[in-house]
Amino acid sequence: MHKPKEEQRVTCLPNELLQLVFAHLRIEELLVVGCVNKCWRHNSRSNLLWKRITLSVSYAGIICRTIGQRTINLQPTFTSQGSTQKTFQTTLRLIPASRNLLKDLKTQLIQIEALDTPWHDVHDNTLLSFLAAMPNLKSMNLNHCTQLSVSLIPFLPTMVPHLQSVDLSYTHMDDAALRFLASQCRNLVRLNVSQCLRLTDEGVVEICSTMADRVVALKLSACLGVSADGYRKVMQTLALRARKLKLLDVSRNSVSKINFDALLEFATLRKNSLQHEQKRNLAVDILGDGSEFTREEVQFVQAADPSLTLIHNARMASHSKDGVKEYLETLMNANNYTH
Repeated sequence: MHKPKEEQRVTCLPNELLQLVFAHLRIEELLVVGCVNKCWRHNSRSNLLWKRITLSVSYAGIICRTIGQRTINLQPTFTSQGSTQKTFQTTLRLIPASRNLLKDLKTQLIQIEALDTPWHDVHDNTLLSFLAAMPNLKSMNLNHCTQLSVSLIPFLPTMVPHLQSVDLSYTHMDDAALRFLASQCRNLVRLNVSQCLRLTDEGVVEICSTMADRVVALKLSACLGVSADGYRKVMQTLALRARKLKLLDVSRNSVSKINFDALLEFATLRKNSLQHEQKRNLAVDILGDGSEFTREEVQFVQAADPSLTLIHNARMASHSKDGVKEYLETLMNANNYTH
């Protein structure tokens, strides 16, 4: 019995061409096309395809983010053209994470390097079950995952030893958990602990001391448990030792914590302690809550260390185009959970 010509054309495509097509599919679509025949199943499970996937999970299973979009109306806002603004809300769908699914995708999950689950209702046990299948994970975004506890942290160094980037902002992590993470995850170079209210001076200073020689991006925005003295010690440590640092976020703090004297001391220490060939250009986000620095203060600090780019207000009016462009590129790299 002969197959229709149309079916023959599709099923006879070279493996390389099939994988190019499958590279544009989402995870749930890859699972569907893998049910067509053995050839498609083999190509849909290619390690190269799954290595580029950013997995997102919740307590109920794997999240499919972009199944469809529907328009929703916001509160009427009249623009210069007099029109009402609209936005789009992504429709989510879940693939239940059964034991059979995890077993079936064992080879593919090993290839995944990025886990992105911000704002999702994920618990320790669920997350650990996925991490056990993803030993090559390099980046993990757990922003606003408030159901996670500090008990999760001791498992990370052994389960995901290649971890390089972690976002734990707006979670309930404390000093002990974050100290353990910084000391035991030796490849960790990007850390976001913004709005971790249980973080104190002692914890943040020890974390910075542990990671100073390797850290590339560090975000300590709005850590209300950290005092002005704590931030000052952090900036002193980073100025003296952080040769690889490209992004430091100490924004959303009052002027009593991050002030002109602290910034000037940071710039002066950094310029004097690190030779020009040893240090990289550094973007420092100091955008405050109603405590913006003046143009003259920012220029004075940047004159003390020309390699600094200070982000001190929403318009970034005092920066050159090159400085703003470099900061935005640095910010994108620091938040890149794909690779």
